[in-house]
Amino acid sequence: MWVDMIWAGDDFGSQNGMLISPDLWRQYFKPRIKYMFDELRKVNPDVILAWHTCGSVLPIIPDLIGIGLDVLNPIQPLAAGMNGEYLKKPF
Repeated sequence: MWVDMIWAGDDFGSQNGMLISPDLWRQYFKPRIKYMFDELRKVNPDVILAWHTCGSVLPIIPDLIGIGLDVLNPIQPLAAGMNGEYLKKPF
């Protein structure tokens, strides 16, 4: 039996920005999350990958998309740079 979606996550942002620098996130978290996404897609290439992270994570959204993320939750409109109307244009 296949699942339609895998939901995982960890909080990387606060209301004002990232909890750690985007460079540190890219060094330590991105490779591990990419590995997880790649392994999940080996089992089911059509699985929807959803990730929960609170706060302002604007600097790493392109990275998340680049490693295969389909759904980012939540979009907190009061967090810095996370207004849905703004995010809709580049992403």
